[in-house]
Amino acid sequence: MQSPFNLFIFIAAVSGLWIFWDKALRSLLLDAFRERIFELRFSLFELGMKDDVNFESEVYRQLETLLSGLLRWAHNVTFLTFVISRAEQEKAKQQKDYVDVSQQIELKIRQLNPEVQDEMNRILTETRKAILLYISFTSLFFLGCSALLTTLRLVGIWHPEKADEISNVVEQEAYKAEIKRLPPKLAHA
Repeated sequence: MQSPFNLFIFIAAVSGLWIFWDKALRSLLLDAFRERIFELRFSLFELGMKDDVNFESEVYRQLETLLSGLLRWAHNVTFLTFVISRAEQEKAKQQKDYVDVSQQIELKIRQLNPEVQDEMNRILTETRKAILLYISFTSLFFLGCSALLTTLRLVGIWHPEKADEISNVVEQEAYKAEIKRLPPKLAHA
């Protein structure tokens, strides 16, 4: 039988770890995530400044909207919102007017010249990595799942294509949230 003092120490330690993770570590991770997205958005802006891609082009506007949406709604990017968004996305795929934003952006990037394609693909890939890392480290459950998937990948059982599905869901939700906020003229540019 545990003494009440040992039980109190255990509960206090677990509570302290939870508070540290929830109040300190998650805030730091959110700041790091937003900083990374700002860097990627600035890389996109530099492409526009060098006239590699037109600021008014659809691919630029879509990628900028995605990155701005991730910045604005980063605090809502959690494992739970991922699960809910994934379910909603599956329902939406059944509708005839469904648009896969991630796929649409990738297709438009392929229409650019090869040097710009490489840079835009790097921005998109780095965005997806940032999303996965942020979700992984801000959700204890997802962190455990990520550790398991990494182990399965190293053993050769799991293949990384599934990771794109995770970031695609988050990209879709961030884009939809940001596009609703924009004035109609900019939303359809």
